[in-house]
Amino acid sequence: MAKYAQIEDGQVVNVVTSDANFAAEQGWVEAPKGVSIGWSYDGTTIAAPPPPPRDFADQQARLYEATKQAYSRAMRPISKQYPAEEREGWGEQVQAAQEVLAGGQNDLIDALRAPTGETANEMANLIITKRQEYLTVYKQVTAVRRSLDAQIEAATTLADLDAIDVNAAFGL
Repeated sequence: MAKYAQIEDGQVVNVVTSDANFAAEQGWVEAPKGVSIGWSYDGTTIAAPPPPPRDFADQQARLYEATKQAYSRAMRPISKQYPAEEREGWGEQVQAAQEVLAGGQNDLIDALRAPTGETANEMANLIITKRQEYLTVYKQVTAVRRSLDAQIEAATTLADLDAIDVNAAFGL
């Protein structure tokens, strides 16, 4: 038993499993793997239909979405180290750390260091270091995203869009 294509007006209208003798009696054509309804037949070869034309705006939107997703994947390792709730408070933490490092005292730093017994200066330096580690990655990855967004925006043809490799840009 093999797969055969029923052909009408040069188009595959059905794909069936049959023995060779019955298929020959019906005038069916042996079907290549993957053939489906809508494929064409020119009398000797069954061929897939051409892909539908691509729309520039759709491809551009797909690239913007791919860039957004790749950005999230690239940021994920550093973001996992510093939960969003912690990052949201970094402005206040950095300001408090700077007060302490300038020789002052700050209630936020005191509250954060109390459970671990660190000194105020150790906690202040830790906050500054964590923030700087995050910002280093954030700046690099965000610059890549902005560059890709600019390339997508500047593209005028599908070939321009096809030349943009989002994953390679992020090193993914």
